[in-house]
Amino acid sequence: SMPKPTIEEILVVKKWLEDKYKKRNAEFDELDKLYWLDFEKVADVENVVVGTPHHEVNLACDILAAGKYNIVVPPRAETKKDKERADKVERWLLGLWYRNQKETRRNVIADLAWHGAVRGWLVLKVLYDQKRVERKSEEYEEDGKKGTREVVAVGRRCPLIITARNPYHIFP
Repeated sequence: SMPKPTIEEILVVKKWLEDKYKKRNAEFDELDKLYWLDFEKVADVENVVVGTPHHEVNLACDILAAGKYNIVVPPRAETKKDKERADKVERWLLGLWYRNQKETRRNVIADLAWHGAVRGWLVLKVLYDQKRVERKSEEYEEDGKKGTREVVAVGRRCPLIITARNPYHIFP
């Protein structure tokens, strides 16, 4: 096993990462300043929405976040059974997606759109929490064969936690 890094070693790596991404972060800062430009001083007329970066980014985020999204799972084969399985997996994944949005109280698409428009980078963090999954056994009969199989069910909380991250703090 590897030895535990010392504080000095961690600080050296941190400094190296900061230096490596200094130019990228400076560009992020410039784009951020442009986004937060005081747009009220741009127009002399009240109640006029002008094409400022702030307005354009927020409009793009609203448009992208308002859409209904679809998850497509192709069947393994063109049989009725495989198509039904693919449909079930699609519904399960879509339910998981909307459940995640509800639990995190964030619209991941809107967050991604904002970071993409302002920073130019998209970063998703996906965590799988094993404790949120319920496992149980069920009897089944398929093609004349009987048996027991383990079934995975999503418990009261979604096992996948999906969040958009600020790329400013990500060092790939």
